[in-house]
Amino acid sequence: MICICGYELKESNLESFSETCPDCDCPLSMVEGIKKMRAEINAYKLIFNNAFTIVLNSNDFFGFACADATDIQCPAFPVLKRLAFEYGQEGINALASTVADADPLEEHQTEKYKEAKASITNEEVQKIFLWSEK
Repeated sequence: MICICGYELKESNLESFSETCPDCDCPLSMVEGIKKMRAEINAYKLIFNNAFTIVLNSNDFFGFACADATDIQCPAFPVLKRLAFEYGQEGINALASTVADADPLEEHQTEKYKEAKASITNEEVQKIFLWSEK
């Protein structure tokens, strides 16, 4: 295991250490947390690399008076990842409304949602819709 500072922590050495790294004094629990987070990220990468679509639960986001789902095709995965990272749920909502070509209910049209939707480039939209038309 390697500490975030780059110091190599060998399993045999861990027992002799206190709660902190001997090189940078960062908490060893933080090192374990980062290790776990990297494993989770790798799992998500594996899922993304082996999926053709992701179906987003849209609930009654569009006001169709029923629960709805939005199918996100694989060319849109990088866009989905970017929007989720930059805008959170509002970014995911922005992509769902772009793919569904429908505006959400008024209460979902927040400033952050509008900003996320405006950030989706024409090139990204073309890739998304060219794939779905094939």
